[in-house]
Amino acid sequence: MPVTRIPAALLLLALACACAPADDGAAETPPATAHDGPHFEDVAARAGLVEEFPAPRAMDTILESTGSGVAVADYDGDGFDDLYFPHQPTVADYLAGVPGPPNELYRNNGDGTFSEVAAEAGVALYAWSNAAYFADYDNDGDQDLFVANWGRNNFFWNNGDGTFTDLTDAAGVAGDSDAWSVGAAFADFDEDGLLDLFVVNYAKFDPADRPHSGIRPMWRNLAVWVGPNGLPGQFDRAYRNLGNGTFVDRSAEAGLLDQPALYGLSIVAQDLDLDEDVDLYVANDSVVNQLWRNDMTLPFVEVGAATATATNENATEFAGLGVDAGDFNGDGLIDLFVTNFSHNFDTLYVNEGGMRFREGTFEAGLNSSWAAIGWGTKFFDYDHDGLLDLGIANGHVYPQIDSRPEIGSSLRQPNRLLRNTGEERFEEVADAAWGEPGISRGLALIDYDRDGDLDVAMTHIDGPPSLLRNEGGNMRNWISVRLIGVNSNRDGTGARLQVETGGMTLTRLANPFGSFQSQSSAWIHFGLGEAQFVDRLHIEWPRGRQLEYPDLQANRFYTIREDTGITEVVEPMESIP
Repeated sequence: MPVTRIPAALLLLALACACAPADDGAAETPPATAHDGPHFEDVAARAGLVEEFPAPRAMDTILESTGSGVAVADYDGDGFDDLYFPHQPTVADYLAGVPGPPNELYRNNGDGTFSEVAAEAGVALYAWSNAAYFADYDNDGDQDLFVANWGRNNFFWNNGDGTFTDLTDAAGVAGDSDAWSVGAAFADFDEDGLLDLFVVNYAKFDPADRPHSGIRPMWRNLAVWVGPNGLPGQFDRAYRNLGNGTFVDRSAEAGLLDQPALYGLSIVAQDLDLDEDVDLYVANDSVVNQLWRNDMTLPFVEVGAATATATNENATEFAGLGVDAGDFNGDGLIDLFVTNFSHNFDTLYVNEGGMRFREGTFEAGLNSSWAAIGWGTKFFDYDHDGLLDLGIANGHVYPQIDSRPEIGSSLRQPNRLLRNTGEERFEEVADAAWGEPGISRGLALIDYDRDGDLDVAMTHIDGPPSLLRNEGGNMRNWISVRLIGVNSNRDGTGARLQVETGGMTLTRLANPFGSFQSQSSAWIHFGLGEAQFVDRLHIEWPRGRQLEYPDLQANRFYTIREDTGITEVVEPMESIP
């Protein structure tokens, strides 16, 4: 379908300037709210996202329990975000030498459908792949691809013609052969204009040599597999981008090897203390979480305990699985949200400034997660009222749990959409239609149909992915912004954006990473409520430049370069069936 492009020069003429402690009983679950407004429809089959998906997991080892995620980016530069799905064999097939399905790249056709093109693009990788992340690491204008695996990782350079070249060995980010890399984030840690890479590793595990001779421990009187406790943890890795196409491992200098090797699962990289550099928050399984403060000199300083983000408010360690960051209460400070294992609560850490946090789980109404295992999660404004809502992908890891109803949980679990009420609280949305209960893992945001509201891509262990189309999110107004860095990194990752409109000040950061084993679209999205114009858009670029744009019309996609300002304005597409 055609899109309308408004000449940037005409627009520029109008601009004036270039949680609570775990116990043995579940908290009372608040009733779900039937909210009149947007809802979601799973259109994955109609969109063509069903060609390949992993065989059902036996999940009799920890290796099969974490599944895989999804990465979102416009890899071919046609203006439409595409999807990359990592895949894995089963343990039984792996031990028998049978490869699983290759990783898949789905090109967005721009008409509501996708075409699988991984083989012709050169990224149909056969591996035990957990996560994937796109980033323009060499600032040449196209998206390169890092794949996090159990075993050596892979790095693919984008040739700029729709194909990729495997540069894993040359780039220097393969990692150890026995590493279990689960998550990663690209960010410019040293502010040299190049995206560096932080990789989160989990545990050492060999399915052919199971710990304790295969003897199973007990969890709530249920025999389960070993892990992560009882397995050797693994150090996370920090790679500095040298600007010549290669990275160098700076993990030792960054202080990562001075801390115990923990069980890392997810990471979010944001400026949490407003000192204009990128800090790192890592969600770890069954042990303390870590917050690495960046002072622009190595080593990073681990301040999880000092900032009250290592545990819950009673110093109880949870099992952190997924993580995201966003300003949910509109005070300009970036808050943290961590999903946890069942019989704990997902945890909200409210940023009070000065790198100090407090747990706000119960005050925010997030105490209904007791029986669920949360994985992928994102803050996003699904209904365009200007407030960041929460999406959470849920699913258990023990198939045998269904035989024990007294535990109060189940293998297949409903995913959750939580609406921000504007009073620093969330309420469950009953009519969101986030699909049937499943064993979900990855969650990423994508406006795949370019209609101006945020859709959701989700992965599941027991079936093909979901593509949850947002129906009605654009009944209110919005703008989306894509950044092109020049002095800063090309993706603009790490930029801080503020919109003033309708009496609201909305803060968003340019960082598509977070969630669990997943990457969201790089477009920065603002719901505007009933406002038809943005009074002021303020951008702080990663390397210090600040620009302001007044009187921007709502319901448009804006592309903004660091040096020349707004270069393109695109209207939303007409509705796709």
